[in-house]
Amino acid sequence: MSAITTIPSAINASKSVIDTNFSNLNTDKLESTDLKTVNWNSLVWTGDIVISGGWSVATDTIWDAKWDLAGWTGANTASRLAVGSNWQVLTADSAEATGLKWTTVSGTGDMLASTYDPAWIAQQVVGTTATQTFSTGVKTFLAWMLGLRNVANTFTSFFTNTNTASRTYTLKDSDWTLAFTSDITGTNSGTNTGDETTWRIWTLINGATDQPTPADTDLIAIWISSVLRKLTYANLKASLKTYFDSLTTTLTNKRVTKRVETVASSATPASNTDSYDITKITGLAVAITSLTSGLTGTPVDGDMHLWSFTDNGTARAITPGASFENSTVSFPWTTVISTRLDVLCEWNTATSKWRVIATS
Repeated sequence: MSAITTIPSAINASKSVIDTNFSNLNTDKLESTDLKTVNWNSLVWTGDIVISGGWSVATDTIWDAKWDLAGWTGANTASRLAVGSNWQVLTADSAEATGLKWTTVSGTGDMLASTYDPAWIAQQVVGTTATQTFSTGVKTFLAWMLGLRNVANTFTSFFTNTNTASRTYTLKDSDWTLAFTSDITGTNSGTNTGDETTWRIWTLINGATDQPTPADTDLIAIWISSVLRKLTYANLKASLKTYFDSLTTTLTNKRVTKRVETVASSATPASNTDSYDITKITGLAVAITSLTSGLTGTPVDGDMHLWSFTDNGTARAITPGASFENSTVSFPWTTVISTRLDVLCEWNTATSKWRVIATS
């Protein structure tokens, strides 16, 4: 058992009197009891206050999850306010126990919300269902992208500004759709100063690559009644042919070069009287059974055509067929060995036949 220490009788016992409300009992060697009362308002703290038991605000049991808030519900009483959903804002509400609540912003106005986003991917306008109205002034997004949600609210499309100077874009006064059928590639240069001028269009055409031999499918731009149209080269040729065929022209001191075709040996040699003026059948090694069978063309009254025959050293029979008729000159029925035989015919519209008018 431990010893009991007694207070020496030499020590005079005295009492320490409690001072005013909120005073503090403090040690003081100058006092008879080594204690004195000190008012809280006169205390000066020069170091950390340590509460026995290790209690800390950070570890208080009121906290349950990230972003929890402590809201005062009455005198010396607090209650936990749990965090709201993304994009909600903290709003004062006297009907709530803590006087606060998390709410989703709705309605119209110039309210914007942003998140820290170093890649500038998701700067968004608050409210996905309400109309956001910018009523006055210029709204500027510094180094941001403007994002527009789709109708189903499932994704966002972004518009970025890469201009190096201030620009103004004006939309035309009509309903229309901005559409891109393909990405713009290559180098695009030049300055747009307004509508294209005649000089500008001429410069573009003059600077284009030459096309020496157009194809029938090539397109030609034409301007008809202030409307731009396109025309294929095939249609252009057909139109020009129709036009020139309608013209009557007198040729004076002009030479007309005959169109000549050469046909290989055949019993039914081909001959086109529209495309050619002379048909030469050379090296004939078989008898011609019908000159009519291979005949094509739509001749008109007065057309002339010359047939020239040369055998291969053996005389060959020639049967002209139903498309030919004799005049006072008859069609020769055989070649002369190794000798050129010429037969000149004129189209007879009355009988629709080639009429023999000369042989040699």
